[in-house]
Amino acid sequence: MSHSEPVVVFTVDQSVVAVPVGQVQYIIRAVAITPLPDAPQSVLGYFIYHGTPVPVMDLSNVFHTQRKPVHPAQYFLIINTPSLNFAIIIDELSGYQELEIADTTVQFSGLSQKKLIRSVSCDGFESLMILDFLNFFDSHLNQQLATLLAILPESTE
Repeated sequence: MSHSEPVVVFTVDQSVVAVPVGQVQYIIRAVAITPLPDAPQSVLGYFIYHGTPVPVMDLSNVFHTQRKPVHPAQYFLIINTPSLNFAIIIDELSGYQELEIADTTVQFSGLSQKKLIRSVSCDGFESLMILDFLNFFDSHLNQQLATLLAILPESTE
């Protein structure tokens, strides 16, 4: 079974990836990241956007690559979920597409048992992963990040 869905298509570590449009709040140029003391290993740090701290998540474990520093030519996709807004680093933005998406789910070891990646094939892409961040965080990580972000000093940006 498949369905049509609007997605934002981009590359991360030479992988073509997409996120449903409804989960993308903003797309901005990458900026410097401030370390977040006592943060989980999956959090690279945070930046301030419109006066709000936004944690930056490390997806290197998803793509089985090494962590790399943020480069100004990259972008942040600010992801909106019911529990937390956060950013992921992308290398290149390809744009908006309406794709036929197969209703299959792939789970990777090392990640929580939540749905994260749906694999599809479609015209124009040999292999494309659709990331679904709605269930990316478990309640423990949500609480831990909320606590860490709440103690950050107020920003005047």
